Amino acid sequence: MATYNHEWDIGSVSATVSAVSAMAALQSKPNDIFPFTVKGRSGATSIKVSEIYDLIDTLGTFDNWGQGPDPVQVSVATPTSFTFTTLSGHHRGSGQTISFETFERGGHLWLRQYGTYIWAIKHPFSSLFNWILISTITT
Repeated sequence: MATYNHEWDIGSVSATVSAVSAMAALQSKPNDIFPFTVKGRSGATSIKVSEIYDLIDTLGTFDNWGQGPDPVQVSVATPTSFTFTTLSGHHRGSGQTISFETFERGGHLWLRQYGTYIWAIKHPFSSLFNWILISTITT
């Protein structure tokens, strides 16, 4: 099993922008921030522990090349992080982890994505993701 770790400098920390406020925005409005759709099977629109979600178009507009959505369950959530555990049918296979964590370093807000995989295709994260995150938490 392999692991990965990516970090993005989101911008400066301020009186209204912190690791906690950024994660609160990400957990409460994932569809405003992620470059793919997060659809709760129970109708959930925010990130909640034990909820199951279908991640739609995680590989771009090709809907995972006809393979359908990527099912995940939130296994852990804290004020500065959460973890998806992949379920059967996910393009990475079941039992893999995808974690997101916000933290502060050197006066800047950072987003870290880390996890495990057996087989994976690189996700299309880009500067657009950073712009959406910082725009959401500062408004």
